[in-house]
This record gives sequence, C-alpha cells and structure tokens, in this order.
Amino acid sequence: MYKDIFVDSVVCNSSTIPSKRFVGIDGTTGIGKQYGVTRFGAYKDEIMDVIVVGIAEVEVKDGVSVQRGDKAIAAADGYLTIDNTNGIFIVKNVNGNIAEVVLR
Repeated sequence: MYKDIFVDSVVCNSSTIPSKRFVGIDGTTGIGKQYGVTRFGAYKDEIMDVIVVGIAEVEVKDGVSVQRGDKAIAAADGYLTIDNTNGIFIVKNVNGNIAEVVLR
C-alpha cells in the first residue's frame, strides 16, 4: 500500500534500481541512502519517482526479521534492515518480504 504525500524525482545513478528500495538524493542505493523509497525503479540516467513523505512499501533484506514497530534503515542495495537503536523509519506492517514504513 502506498500513501504518498510528497513524491520527488531523482536521476538514477546506478545501472538499475528496482522499485521498493531506499535511495539517496544522489540516485544511488546503499547504507545510509534513505532520502526516500523508489516507486517504480529505473535504469541508469532515467528519472525515478521517490516517495519522500508518506507510507511506502520496501523490500526487506534476506534473513532480516521484521516486526510492526521496529525501526528501519537502508541496507546495501536499498533493502530495508532493522536497527532499533539508530533506525529512522517506523515499520507499520509486514507481509512476507515487504514492509510498510512511515517516511517523514
């Protein structure tokens, strides 16, 4: 479920970035790259929609256990991982390997 309040556009600066991944304002993924979440994904040099404020679905990194109320951050390749000490996004719901997070 998406409930986007603010969507911005950034240029994809990686070969490919799939949908439902954290991305930095520089158009790349990685640890700490959490400007927002890609709505549709993109190929290199394409413009992609990024949900900056609202509720977004994010793909969970393999092997990570996620529960409602956990604090999430961006892992490598833009996946969601949990860091209940330093995480900045709250997990609203989890369905399989997709988590709904509150972006603000």
